[in-house]
Amino acid sequence: MVKKKPKSGKKAVKSKKVSKAKKKVVKKPIKKVIKKKIIKKKTTKSKKTSNKKTSKKKPIKKTEKKTIKKKTSKPKKKTKLKLTPKVDDSIKNSVHLIELAFSEDLGKEGDITSIATIPKSKKVKAQIRVKEHCVLCGIDLAQKSIEVYEKKAKIKPKDRVKFEILMRDGSFLQKNEVVATIEGPAQTILACERIILNFIARLSGISSITNRFVTKLMMHGVQLLDTRKTLGGYRELEKYAVRVGGGTNHRTGLYDMFLIKDNHVHIAGSIKKAVDAAIKVKKTAKEKNIKNAEIELEVESLKQVDELLRLKNLPDIVMLDNLSYEEMEIAVDKIRKKSKLAKKDMKIEASGGIRLENIIEVAKCGVDMISVGSALTLGAKPIDFTVDIID
Repeated sequence: MVKKKPKSGKKAVKSKKVSKAKKKVVKKPIKKVIKKKIIKKKTTKSKKTSNKKTSKKKPIKKTEKKTIKKKTSKPKKKTKLKLTPKVDDSIKNSVHLIELAFSEDLGKEGDITSIATIPKSKKVKAQIRVKEHCVLCGIDLAQKSIEVYEKKAKIKPKDRVKFEILMRDGSFLQKNEVVATIEGPAQTILACERIILNFIARLSGISSITNRFVTKLMMHGVQLLDTRKTLGGYRELEKYAVRVGGGTNHRTGLYDMFLIKDNHVHIAGSIKKAVDAAIKVKKTAKEKNIKNAEIELEVESLKQVDELLRLKNLPDIVMLDNLSYEEMEIAVDKIRKKSKLAKKDMKIEASGGIRLENIIEVAKCGVDMISVGSALTLGAKPIDFTVDIID
């Protein structure tokens, strides 16, 4: 067994603001607990206490209970990254993808090389090891993949693989660090090897590049968003990987948000017609997800920004697509002024051609969010993992 490095399991940092909040929460409850201890000591020493003193004890107990609730609830929010219902759902909903992966890899005959060269009863120990620095993502999916294979292959419980997770999703990994150990039939481990490595490599690549973008934006208080530029069938998993890396999910699909782009404006006839139509549908819709859906408008020039600002009905979000830094600054200033006058908090998103090299310059323009597509999901480099047989 390879020992874990103590600091390697820390989560991908989302923002500097969160870490500051955490420090404040820890300090306040400690002071109050100390005060309570002093009061207890005083009351135990002197049996004769006045009614005034005893009445003071009750609010102290109440405030202490409140602080305990705060202390326990906040860490829970920060640990939702790994094993929340969302994570479980993304794995559960990906069973069909796991089955497809095994189907195209094993066919009807199975792993003919392993069947030919290794006895069915042969059991081995193995470990999953990373070959480069990264933010881990997909380890629970790897475990689920083996379970799906064993169910399909009708393997008896006594012959099933023992999969021990050593590092959780969101952990910063160093080169050659071991993330899981596997013990069981050699044929099962070798049949699942490539499938589990493909999942971990793909998702860890996305979480790692996401974290690099997020780290660049930490000092500017700007959110990093993903897009719908994902591999077919992988959207839920890839958006999960973005969250693990510290990013925020944009709309999941075409069904959960209005996003009026250039083609919609062109076909509708104008920005006004397109926005008014979306607002009308939202107001009259019976479905909750449509009623609650935000309306976002994409603009590609300062001329379109001016057209937007003349509207009576305004969108919730304005996307500045492929504007220069100078144009973005002007657009942001105009939109902020209009928001004040209209008493509507319009969020501003920047998009188009954004990379690690220029994301800080975009953030300096004053936007609230920056969306990255190809570089985040489609263009993410897979991380190199391997399965080593150790016994």
